[in-house]
Amino acid sequence: MELDLRRKVLYIFNIAVLPSYRNKGIGSSLLNEAISITNKKDISKIYLEVAESNTIALQLYKKRGFKPIEKMENFYVNTNEHAMEMELIVAKS
Repeated sequence: MELDLRRKVLYIFNIAVLPSYRNKGIGSSLLNEAISITNKKDISKIYLEVAESNTIALQLYKKRGFKPIEKMENFYVNTNEHAMEMELIVAKS
């Protein structure tokens, strides 16, 4: 993750869970922790990229309110797979 306090943005570069630990809520917990950082800092948006083929992650991000904003063709160099850039506009409580 990277915080850009000047632009009030959090970038999530990677959330990964080992296969043997999946479907236990760990990915959701990691994402929730990242989102909670925005409440401690003056952050208004979160950005991330996810492989289009990673349907489970896409569902998780959409469920948490992330919106797709740009399809990035051949984003992953080794596979030429496409990615989706997603954005969450953080609601302040």
